[in-house]
Amino acid sequence: MTKTDNNKQQTVLKQQDAPVEVLIVDPITLPIAQVLARFQIHPLVVTAFAFITRITAAYLLMLNMTMYGAIFACIGFLLDGVDGKIARIRHVDEELHGTVDFLLDQVAFAVMAIGVTSTWNRLLAQNHMGYKKGVGEQVFTDALQSDKNKMISIIIKYLYKYFIYMRRGVARFRMTPLPTSIESEVVMFMIAPIFHYQIVILFLGILLLIPDILITLILILIKVLHNR
Repeated sequence: MTKTDNNKQQTVLKQQDAPVEVLIVDPITLPIAQVLARFQIHPLVVTAFAFITRITAAYLLMLNMTMYGAIFACIGFLLDGVDGKIARIRHVDEELHGTVDFLLDQVAFAVMAIGVTSTWNRLLAQNHMGYKKGVGEQVFTDALQSDKNKMISIIIKYLYKYFIYMRRGVARFRMTPLPTSIESEVVMFMIAPIFHYQIVILFLGILLLIPDILITLILILIKVLHNR
């Protein structure tokens, strides 16, 4: 790759992005976006396909077709990484695309969350369990103590150490120092269905949302205090 090509690639990619985007999504979606841009495909067309694919994933998850739901969620996730790159390559309706893409992402995330919740509720009912006091804590404790989930619990313990260790060095690789809602989406809608909604994995997906939520709340608070 020449220096000119490398500069063009850097202008297409975001200056800083979630680790999953940088390490997995960008290497896959950048070549696809470049090919589609040559065929003059409008980014909103890809955005629409990504949205439809994610809604299909939510529907499949509701039907307890977990493997197919995970596959469609993965396809929709990758397509969501293509449309923005096409917009930046072609310089076509970048502002409009950004707004539409953001809104559809939130709707798709909410619908898929409903799909996961619906299936999880059904699984609890099948095991004669409900949302009453102490059930959640007991399920999570049992999951951690299960031999089947020892590896998952070990991963959770070391994830914290990993992010602390990597926080100082990831910025130069375009990665955010903390997990984002993107990592949460991958865990909850692509990994959890494959493992039949193990509570530990779902808990990890929710846990990955916390930094994003806290940062958003802090930014809102700063803006409110600044405007006073």
